[in-house]
Amino acid sequence: MRYLLVSVLVAMLVTAVAALGQPPGMGRPGEIGLPLQPRARAVADSNDFAFRLYQHLRGEQGNIIVSPYSITTALGMAYAGAAGETKRQMAKAIGFYGPDGQVHAALADLQRVLVARGQAAPGRGGQPFQFHVANALWAQQGQSLLRAYLRTIDMYYAGGLQQLDFRANPEGARGAINQWVSKQTAGKIADLLPRGVLNGNTRLVLTNAIYFNAAWQNQFQKSNTAPGPFTLLSGEVVKTDMMHHTFTTRYAQGKGYQLVELPYAGMGFAMEVLLPDQGTFPQFEQSLTAARWQSLLSSMHRGQVELAMPKWRFDTQLSLAQTLAAMGMKDAFDATRADFSAMDGKRDLFVQAVIHKAMVRVDEEGTEAAAATGVAMGVTSVAPGHVITINVDRPFLFLIREQQTGAILFMGRVEDPR
Repeated sequence: MRYLLVSVLVAMLVTAVAALGQPPGMGRPGEIGLPLQPRARAVADSNDFAFRLYQHLRGEQGNIIVSPYSITTALGMAYAGAAGETKRQMAKAIGFYGPDGQVHAALADLQRVLVARGQAAPGRGGQPFQFHVANALWAQQGQSLLRAYLRTIDMYYAGGLQQLDFRANPEGARGAINQWVSKQTAGKIADLLPRGVLNGNTRLVLTNAIYFNAAWQNQFQKSNTAPGPFTLLSGEVVKTDMMHHTFTTRYAQGKGYQLVELPYAGMGFAMEVLLPDQGTFPQFEQSLTAARWQSLLSSMHRGQVELAMPKWRFDTQLSLAQTLAAMGMKDAFDATRADFSAMDGKRDLFVQAVIHKAMVRVDEEGTEAAAATGVAMGVTSVAPGHVITINVDRPFLFLIREQQTGAILFMGRVEDPR
């Protein structure tokens, strides 16, 4: 009988992350310390995956938020157990190149760098800055897993192994996993796995949770927030709370777009808001690739920006099995062709479902979301006193990135900020 491997991805907002304590590192710092080149390659490949994934998801209706970093991390745990054609397809679809040890070490090293960034900085809501990652493996009681696989997960993903009885009590197992997720998210995600996702044939569940809490370097004054018009894609004009601030930052203007950077306190992370011209959002969104994104970043200048931007808070839940299969990793979801023999020494596992849930909150103080990553680019000064006006009063794209590495941890679009 073919058994089921369920990969669960969590990228969530939390409003009280201080209770989570200090975020654990991925792997052991003493064992990880890659040269810059492998890390830079891993970031470039991860960012390319982020934009390719987004192009497959942009057909979804409404607002979208997704954490490519969370997805890459969870799939990395599955990739560690793949073999043969399944492994080759996953490597190509996700962007895992090079020797296995280097792939996993690069992911671990990247997280080590990210966790170390901004630790002395404030978070929103009076909380300290937080970048928190948790991984776990949930296996059927008595399920045999290869020592080499468990060692890889422990060393590079810090993923602890828990045993449950999916066979006799799948709903009880679902409750235990959801309870773990709830604890990791300070109670903000109470029911990640919906009823029916797990069944008596489930043998392994991989979970990943990522949290980000940061305050703006230049906070908006709440007294300046007021209702303002926002034009939806349909042309309907609605009222929403618009924040206002004038500050010095990096921005770009070009044919068909405006781009503005909102750095977080601590100089480690930033959000980019990308605003296509009125009536051009679908075409601009379709044209966005990793290469174009880099070109947009390289065109940014430093100067005075008068910014009007809506507050927003929303969540997204996605089932990614069809999306990932369409991106090239078909065999992983095929019960007759999947090869995860590097997990248990047999070909009896396949991926049943990949579930991604994300939530973001943006207000005058800062951002609470799933992850963040970015790259600092060279800038050109502008003439003193020249103020650029950017009015985010129509659908826009946003990315949260860490500025030293350039890694994109979070991206999405806001069609309706209400």
